Amino acid sequence: MIALLLAFGAGAAIALQLVFLHQAPSDSGVGPLITGRAVSSAVTLAAAGLMYRRLGSEKPAYAMSATAGVLDSVANLLFLLAARSGDLAVVAVITALCPAGTVLLARSVLAERIHRGQLIGLGTAAVAVNLLALT
Repeated sequence: MIALLLAFGAGAAIALQLVFLHQAPSDSGVGPLITGRAVSSAVTLAAAGLMYRRLGSEKPAYAMSATAGVLDSVANLLFLLAARSGDLAVVAVITALCPAGTVLLARSVLAERIHRGQLIGLGTAAVAVNLLALT
């Protein structure tokens, strides 16, 4: 149940971020991205500080974290450019497909099995994108 609540919370937070980025004035440049990164970094560091005892003294994977941060920043920049030049509904649906990429990467890189629910989700996402392309 907690995992489901966390998933819904994460989805809502991502949706709000996309809407707020779309609402940013077109002459604001990358200011909204810098502000968003500062806020998310502060929240993450505060959560890590609060959970330090629970997480233990294991050395964090700094290189992996930095790479993920850079890739996330590039993805947000590309989203901002796409949202400013296109329809938010189309851009948001395509952006929402990022979990499909995670599942496919896990399959190809880690040789993980794709479960029936994941296959149904991938198929539904593919149908949704195709329907969106037809409109």
